[in-house]
Amino acid sequence: EPKQLKVHHLRVVMKPESPGGRTQFKLTLQLPGGGSPAAILSEGEQRAIAIASFMAEIRLSKGRGGIVFDDPVSSLDHRRRWEVAERLARESLNRHVIVFTHDIYFMLILEQKIEAVGAAHTKSSIRRARDGVGGDSEDLPFDVLGRKDRLGRLRQMLGAVWKAEKEGHEDLQRQLTAKCYGQLRLAWE
Repeated sequence: EPKQLKVHHLRVVMKPESPGGRTQFKLTLQLPGGGSPAAILSEGEQRAIAIASFMAEIRLSKGRGGIVFDDPVSSLDHRRRWEVAERLARESLNRHVIVFTHDIYFMLILEQKIEAVGAAHTKSSIRRARDGVGGDSEDLPFDVLGRKDRLGRLRQMLGAVWKAEKEGHEDLQRQLTAKCYGQLRLAWE
């Protein structure tokens, strides 16, 4: 796993610990003079090692339960984002992998890697509802859509503008026109 996520040059070992009778492992660096990983490694290197360790642990567990990641690539450079996306895509062939992210670039990389390995995937977005509780929707935000889907959404919006005009709803027509124009500018840029 460390090699796949490009942290194999770091000499990291797992040191067993047993607090309260539970076996756990602590990652330590094998360097002259010791030192904790947090004192020596960048935040991105620490994150990559944590992901690599977790992926190695689930591979050894032989289980098939799903795994959930929350913004797994925050603090990672663009090169490691590609490596993490590839590893998660390959893991999705063995189990359900759920990834929450605000990182649109990573989402697009992950989608590309998932398609490359031939795995199925679903995208959805979570939005805050009026009551404050998040709800999911397969309607992704406009800025996340690809060119083809943006054009489709713009055509739908234009249809709503024409419908509002035909039914004589001038205020609604103005609102929808302004929103459609804003999305058109975003798509163009």
